[in-house]
Amino acid sequence: MFPAELLAIVSLNHNTGVLSNANLRSIALQQGVSAERYDQLFSPQDIDWNGDGTLSTSELGLSQLGNLPATSDTVASLLYGTMINVYHALDMQELMSIGNFVSTHGTDIAYNPNSPYVAQLESMMLNALSTPAAPPIMSDAEIANVIGLSVAGMAQAYGDDFALFDNALGGIFGL
Repeated sequence: MFPAELLAIVSLNHNTGVLSNANLRSIALQQGVSAERYDQLFSPQDIDWNGDGTLSTSELGLSQLGNLPATSDTVASLLYGTMINVYHALDMQELMSIGNFVSTHGTDIAYNPNSPYVAQLESMMLNALSTPAAPPIMSDAEIANVIGLSVAGMAQAYGDDFALFDNALGGIFGL
């Protein structure tokens, strides 16, 4: 289940300008991703369980968003809004703290899921993502480029029949 402390970070993207859905899409397409492949990447097919054209709160596992249209634009907006919120929540001090912690305890975290370091890392991440950054680690233009390039990379790295929220990644939202 998605941590209740982080529900506020999951949202649709309502930004305009450099962080708008249209601009993020444009950055991905400028990397050589076709419009068809982009739309396929964000296909809602595997999360619209009822096939009714609506992503219900039970299908998403998130009640605060309400029911949403089951479109690739909605899925893209959900990913973009959430990613932007994550970047806006992280500051350099938090990242350095987390990075140093993982550098010190990474092997134990990776190979021992019952390690107390796993819970400590989760706590550090929850704290970092639950508060606004002072200042954020990147400007909005930098965030837009990172997101656009990441989406292009995903679209190019996976086969043509892969959608972002296929069963392999559906667990992100508690599915």
